[in-house]
Amino acid sequence: MNLKNIQWLFLIILFGSCSHREFFPPTDFIRFYGTGQDETGHSIIQTFDGDFVVVGWADSTRDNPDGFIMKTDPGGNLLWRNWIGWPESEESLGAGYELQNGDIITMGQTNRLGNNDFFYAKINPAGDTLETRIYGNSPLDEHFNEAISLPGGRYLLYGEILSDGYYKIRVIMIDEMGKLLTEKEFGIPEQSEMHAYGLSVMEDGSLTLVGSVRDKATVREHSWFMRLSANCDSLASRYLDLKFDQLPDSLGNPGNPVEDFVSSVSQNKDGSLSIFGRANMDDQDSDKEIFYLRTDLGGQILYGPKVIPGGHKAENLGSNNALPVRPDEFLLFGTTGSVGNGGDDFKVTWFTFDPIREEICYENITILGGQRDELPRGLILLPHGSDSPSEMLITGDSKSFGRTDSDLFLLRTQLVRPNPGHCE
Repeated sequence: MNLKNIQWLFLIILFGSCSHREFFPPTDFIRFYGTGQDETGHSIIQTFDGDFVVVGWADSTRDNPDGFIMKTDPGGNLLWRNWIGWPESEESLGAGYELQNGDIITMGQTNRLGNNDFFYAKINPAGDTLETRIYGNSPLDEHFNEAISLPGGRYLLYGEILSDGYYKIRVIMIDEMGKLLTEKEFGIPEQSEMHAYGLSVMEDGSLTLVGSVRDKATVREHSWFMRLSANCDSLASRYLDLKFDQLPDSLGNPGNPVEDFVSSVSQNKDGSLSIFGRANMDDQDSDKEIFYLRTDLGGQILYGPKVIPGGHKAENLGSNNALPVRPDEFLLFGTTGSVGNGGDDFKVTWFTFDPIREEICYENITILGGQRDELPRGLILLPHGSDSPSEMLITGDSKSFGRTDSDLFLLRTQLVRPNPGHCE
């Protein structure tokens, strides 16, 4: 599967030295949706009637993975499922949206034309595929990361394209019928790779992209920031020169990490930007830290970067996985666990972080059941669109020890504080 699995946070939580509190909130339901093949949930939407639609990818009766979509009622009971794809090709879905007439549109990538291309599909409320479109630039290879909705019934798909021997950023804008409105590519010729990991719409309709650039000479990845107009014209592009107190230079000043990238961005009420990312503090693969910083709209650093305290380590930090849940508080989610002789023992975990107090407010670990390796990939806060969400629904894949196939899962749990006064 070529869809980059960068939509998740893989956390190894070190317990015992943290001042925050573990908390186990009520869980509404945990459900698995296995068919004997591999199924993965990647993104969730809540429909107007209160049901849920999950998109991702799965093996079907054919040999190659297909895009996968299913609908459940609010209690997680399966209403329908469908596979979207073509024989002799591979498809994966990473985003979905509901139209006013109840149809669902979803976006992802396919290699039907030879190399990977972005593609679009429309599904009616009964789960039947109505239309598909491929946005190809073959023979160039494209990798879909994510899609977000824009004002005016438009949608922006973004990812990378391999051109002239190096990766450039690719964005395309479509309408809800799948009509291509604009497409742009952004690259730095002397660099070997550019990646866009996070994208957010600003209050003025412009866009902010965050990600990384890998230097061809040093083969090191470093944080990158870009502003686009509402029509995807470049307004600003710059490196984020990150210096950490934890890495003092010979004069005792903050120093640069070995590698770093930023992957989640959102606009604060004062107009500034909250950005999360990951940094390698040394050449050891195991020493990766999640960090936070705040910038203005031009990418000038106003605060940070600050490593999230409490000994949290990250193997990967995915795009837009730091969700604002309250003023000055963000929700991050992923897995915690270890590798054992019987299999990888990873469990769903999430925590909230207050960047002003530099404090983890609380965390939760949920065991989905038995000897299973669990990987969450997508999350939606409920009620959807609320400034004070009280629940969340998580999807991903779960594999029992000793099995080669994984099951798509849904976990609905309450987002409540263990102590009303904590982090307030």
